[in-house]
Amino acid sequence: MSHDRVSRARRRLLRVTLAVLAVAACSDRARERPAETVAAKPARVWADTECTLGPAQVTADGVGSIRLGMEAAELRERCGGHDTTLSLGEGLVEDAVALRVLRTQAVALTDAADTVTRIIVPARGPTTGGGVGVGSRLASVRARHGRLCAFVGEGRIVVVAARLPGVSFVTDASYQRFATDSAALRTADFPKATRVVELLVHGDSVPCPGGS
Repeated sequence: MSHDRVSRARRRLLRVTLAVLAVAACSDRARERPAETVAAKPARVWADTECTLGPAQVTADGVGSIRLGMEAAELRERCGGHDTTLSLGEGLVEDAVALRVLRTQAVALTDAADTVTRIIVPARGPTTGGGVGVGSRLASVRARHGRLCAFVGEGRIVVVAARLPGVSFVTDASYQRFATDSAALRTADFPKATRVVELLVHGDSVPCPGGS
């Protein structure tokens, strides 16, 4: 893979990470609202759909019935959900569809052609073919999906696996401690307690330094 293609893939991974941070920020703001404000707003009712009933395996192509490249109209028809936007800062705004996969919230980001470009799973539920999902330890990712390396993305440490290109794992590894530790990032050498906190499906192969 050429240096330009690698750079583009890594820039796209960074944008995915920014979107994850936007999802997390929205969730944090919701938790910070006063109880009376939350209570005054009716809870959203999620009907059973093809996506909530499963299966919901995470692959480089998507999450269950949510597939990269599918039209958002088809996604809404099959999985319900509602339109939203995510602010990535510095004037960057992404259109998205918020929906449920199994009993977990997910976000499908869309492009100008209204097709799905990326999928974010920020909570427990869908897993990879190796059984890895949000809450899994990094050791499980390595055991099931091969060599790991990590990248820095706006306050987060993001891991990619050699045998599962197109999917990335946002971790709870300390940004302050590891963001400038190139040796640790090269092999994702983080504490044993490190866990996956979000799954990102983007379809891009992001090669580790030194090959796979």
